[in-house]
Amino acid sequence: MAEKDTKKEVLDDQEVKRARITFSGNRLESMQAVTKSLVENAKKSNVKIRGPVRLPNKHLRIMCRRTPCGEGSKTWDNF
Repeated sequence: MAEKDTKKEVLDDQEVKRARITFSGNRLESMQAVTKSLVENAKKSNVKIRGPVRLPNKHLRIMCRRTPCGEGSKTWDNF
């Protein structure tokens, strides 16, 4: 029981800091090199690493009329 209490005290004394990093780019090789160096530095400094976490996709929804002239029944298309 004493060990658990000491662990809790140590965790209470330390501040928990979190960082979320999002990468975007066109060249996969350069992005992989950057992430590899970040992970190596984090492991050297005993930092917990979680991830990768997938981000939700953004879908652009466009509604337009089917008839280009605007006459006729009002039907719509979704793209």
